[in-house]
Amino acid sequence: MLSIPLLRRNQLYCFRGEQLRYCRENNQTFIFTDSKHRHKQLTQSQVELEIIEIVEFCEN
Repeated sequence: MLSIPLLRRNQLYCFRGEQLRYCRENNQTFIFTDSKHRHKQLTQSQVELEIIEIVEFCEN
């Protein structure tokens, strides 16, 4: 059985080639925003199978 990856708020993720930022969970629906600040709701199974974390690099 698959498990939900540990999602962190404001972390950048990839879903079907699109970059999304994680906002919150609401009754087993996961809410993300895209670069145009449109909300996307993903189901638990979509998150388990298709979400990939993007590692962001920062310069100090």
